[in-house]
Amino acid sequence: MLREIRRVRQVEGEAHRRWFSSSRLDLFVWYGASEAPVGFQLCYDKDGWERALTWNAPDRFSHEVVDDGEGRLALPFPHKFHESSWGCRRA
Repeated sequence: MLREIRRVRQVEGEAHRRWFSSSRLDLFVWYGASEAPVGFQLCYDKDGWERALTWNAPDRFSHEVVDDGEGRLALPFPHKFHESSWGCRRA
């Protein structure tokens, strides 16, 4: 079950951020001035080969592999690698 992390660092100049977490995934949601979501990032399989699905308004999506610096790629710092992209069609 996701639980909200209450003390989230806010970055000046960026939309307001909320963070929800469980043992297997993290969900970050950014809210605009009207309090409507303007983006989210779902990071899943945290205990395996972590990936991040990201959406930014109005229709930008990405899916990336995350290396925490201790994983398979063993980079000395956290890094995201673009894994795939796809076109979006409006319903």
